[in-house]
Amino acid sequence: MTLINRKQISLYEEAEAGLNSLVKQIVQVGTGFLMMLLLTGGNPPAFTVGLSVVGGIAFVAWSEEKRLTKFYGRQSQIPNSPESTSRVSIENYIEQILEANTNNLYELVKQAGLNPYEDLAGCNLSSVKGIGCKLSRFDLSGADLAQADLSRADLSFANLRNARLINVKLCRADLNGADLRSALLMDANLSFADLSNANLSDADLINANLTAANLSNANLHQANLTSTNLNNAKVKNAQFGKNAGLDEKAKYELKMRGAIFPQDELIPAQV
Repeated sequence: MTLINRKQISLYEEAEAGLNSLVKQIVQVGTGFLMMLLLTGGNPPAFTVGLSVVGGIAFVAWSEEKRLTKFYGRQSQIPNSPESTSRVSIENYIEQILEANTNNLYELVKQAGLNPYEDLAGCNLSSVKGIGCKLSRFDLSGADLAQADLSRADLSFANLRNARLINVKLCRADLNGADLRSALLMDANLSFADLSNANLSDADLINANLTAANLSNANLHQANLTSTNLNNAKVKNAQFGKNAGLDEKAKYELKMRGAIFPQDELIPAQV
């Protein structure tokens, strides 16, 4: 599937308009010279010829300036800033991306004329199917990925800050070093995912499934862990603290598995 770049379309339109304008101007100037020859009986004075040449040049310059002013005035009304492109272009192409039946979302995004490291922030990508997609270092901050299937996707070092990831499938996904600060991960499936070195501070993980996930060296400070499944999760050197949903027994068990809690939260569990 080929996605046409807006810049390519604009250049094509400009070239086509320029050619049409040139032909029109040649016809108009030629008609003027023909009228001059008819009026002077085919033998015009040098002054008249010179005046006609100057007039023809001035007419061509005026016509071209008017055409370009109109063309670029029309183009300026089309949103083309990185922010507007990210929200308009990707959402226009999202149906094509979903129908492409490929895991190379990076190439599709590039063909759409977007910068995957800047232009996807805040986009609506809910229910997108990106199983095994390579999305490393993508900027998806504030994006809506609710109910998306990103199982086994490479999201290492991706920016997912404030992203809406409700009921998303991220099982066995690579989220090493990902920024998930304040992300909404309610009911998310993160089982067997690699979240080592990820920043999950202030994230909402209510009812999320983190079974056997790798949380080594991750930051979960102030993350909401109400009803979060942390069974068999690797938590060595993971930073916890002020977590809603963790009782003293759960804190004690996590600490025994290598998790780190602030000193004022280390209350011996009553077993």
